[in-house]
Amino acid sequence: MIKRIIYFTTILFCCFSCLDTEDDFVQAIPEIMDADPNEGSRNIIDSFKWNNIIDVNLLQSKKLSVIRYPLIYQNTVIFSEFEKGGFVAFDRFTGQQIWDNRGSFNTNSIFNPRIHKGVVYFVSGSGLRAFDALTGAMIHNTTVNVGNEFLNADFGIYKDKIYVHADDFNFVEPIFDEWRVNDVLGINKEEWVRFNRVEPAMNNGDKRLYYEPSFFEDENGDDNMIYMAHESSDRFITGTIALISYNLSADSIKWVQKDFKPRGGLSRAPKIDGNRIYTLGKEYAICLSAETGDVIWDLGPSVMKDELTGYADYFIHEDKFLIFGRQEQILCLNKTSGAVMWARQSDTPSPNVNIIDNIGTMSNSVNVYNNRAYYINNSGLITSVRLQDGLVGPSYRLPTWIDIEAHDVRLFEQTFRPHMTISEDGVIYVDDGFRFLAFDIP
Repeated sequence: MIKRIIYFTTILFCCFSCLDTEDDFVQAIPEIMDADPNEGSRNIIDSFKWNNIIDVNLLQSKKLSVIRYPLIYQNTVIFSEFEKGGFVAFDRFTGQQIWDNRGSFNTNSIFNPRIHKGVVYFVSGSGLRAFDALTGAMIHNTTVNVGNEFLNADFGIYKDKIYVHADDFNFVEPIFDEWRVNDVLGINKEEWVRFNRVEPAMNNGDKRLYYEPSFFEDENGDDNMIYMAHESSDRFITGTIALISYNLSADSIKWVQKDFKPRGGLSRAPKIDGNRIYTLGKEYAICLSAETGDVIWDLGPSVMKDELTGYADYFIHEDKFLIFGRQEQILCLNKTSGAVMWARQSDTPSPNVNIIDNIGTMSNSVNVYNNRAYYINNSGLITSVRLQDGLVGPSYRLPTWIDIEAHDVRLFEQTFRPHMTISEDGVIYVDDGFRFLAFDIP
């Protein structure tokens, strides 16, 4: 026990002595300095609204569970469990379990679930899955028999129709990749409408991948689906990428913006704000007209420092286009002009003495609450960024030692896992690989 106390004290001393940095931002924000910078305990989360064990057997053997994409629907929070191929839901205020459908689906491939009119949808390699968000009852568990093709996890829902891309993953010529569309209110695998959005079956020997679409109603009242299409002959290491606007009402391509490079945040759906599109391509942040595809502004490598590792998330918030890098950078641009409003890089000292200098996030779960962005950085800490000026910090972590007395288990230096969400009343829902966690934003 004496050794543990000495070790814990040493960790705290080393961490907070190396983080004692200041710059002009600190002087401009006096409330940051009100707290004692040496009081490390205020950055530890050990008080929860509730916490539930994910799996008792894994807890006893100290093996992590893969939990992704917490979703909030009414008074329910829903977590997916990768290994068990399903979901579990709790009352988000009390933590009482409401339902558990883990193991119900004939897949353990769960990515990007989304809620539409009380139904949770996700797409796995062999089909579409759907269940009732309030009861967990299965609605669709469709396996699609399409030979060499599988369905991509990135999909879109628009005006009660679901758009999914089928991909020929065996590179058997002629390669035939296609979009499929169906009515979400009455899905039947025989009723899928199959169509190719760029060319007929032949694709000149290149592989094609379509990314998550966004939707836009143009000035004529026509519905348009906007998405990235990647074509390559060597499994996407090289090739060309095009941003495509397809007029769903006219069933024809409206415009194509070509010559993007295969890097950056291309798998994220383009962000549409008014009649503008925001996305990443080449080493650029780029803003285009949703009507014509013309470039309004773009910013290149002089400010985009994270182009080689890609971006975890980007979104529009008020007058800002915000980009969160996987490793090195957070960048805030004026959405109208593209001007840099502020930037944070991993080699830039934080103005807050309590923040670890690691601003990257591998997940796509950046959340905004009270004009601050919250995310889980690559050290497993929940970190906040003030959107007004990019002030980073503070960050929050779990205790060095976690005692779970009911199960006679003690865990060492556990971190938050990559995905979290925040409710409108400021509660963070996340996990540590062993427990589902809920706590108020500190």
